[in-house]
Amino acid sequence: MDAGDVVCTAILQKDIEKGLEYALASLPYTFDRMKYGRKTTEAYLKRMENITMGKCAEAAIIRFLRAHGVRHSSTTGVTPFTEPDYFDLRIGDEIVDIKTFRLPEKYASAKWIINALALIPNQSPKDQWSQRHHYHRYVFGFFAGKLSLTLRQELSALLHKSDRVGKNEVRVSQQEARIFLTAAPNIAECEQKFRRIPAGSKCLQYPRGTRIENMGCWIRELTAFRKVVEWGGV
Repeated sequence: MDAGDVVCTAILQKDIEKGLEYALASLPYTFDRMKYGRKTTEAYLKRMENITMGKCAEAAIIRFLRAHGVRHSSTTGVTPFTEPDYFDLRIGDEIVDIKTFRLPEKYASAKWIINALALIPNQSPKDQWSQRHHYHRYVFGFFAGKLSLTLRQELSALLHKSDRVGKNEVRVSQQEARIFLTAAPNIAECEQKFRRIPAGSKCLQYPRGTRIENMGCWIRELTAFRKVVEWGGV
């Protein structure tokens, strides 16, 4: 794909609010793949922001598909928040897993984004790369703009009262939030093009290095989302 294939769509305030609600409810049950932990406020908020961001991206993609008349389902793969979803989305007849990464604002343009890495966690035999045959295709999105969460009280005080933080205890700040939809390779393409990306590898979305091992490929080498989706109804 090239820069002209990148699609950008807005993330709305209601997407962030719903994403935060989901993050607050699901965080105690979510696997801490990145090993942030929950003992410090910084680690707790980092996990909360990541979950919120992922659900925001999912909502924006669904709205985009609906606006362009693309047949899809966003409910058939959903489970209670205490369990992992079977899958994020069905587009046409394909089961899709959405991978969302936060992008530094200075790289938030199509000419930069195609030089990011498409990454799928691969740190254990049970990780997402090993589960790839549960899906037909991945969609790689990049979140840009400001999204910041802060707590109104000390984390220890909040968790002393309950195992989760309430919505009213979180301040949300966001500005110009948007999602860039880039590559959408099927599983066969991933198996052909992806290679091992060791922990600590530096890339556009992780300038300080990745925290875990992944399988990955340059976005520019993959099939574009806009060339996969059939516009105007399917």
